Amino acid sequence: MYPKAHFVTIFAKPAGRPLVNDYVVDIPQDTWIEQPWDMGVVFVPPISGR
Repeated sequence: MYPKAHFVTIFAKPAGRPLVNDYVVDIPQDTWIEQPWDMGVVFVPPISGR
């Protein structure tokens, strides 16, 4: 799609490293990264269900 694209991420897990060109932090494969939108105190229905 973008042949000259350079993909950069902050975090990279082992299974995803081959998909990016550069990353900053190694994360173990079995570690869950909590994103602010995933940290609701009560159940929040997924956006796709709306």
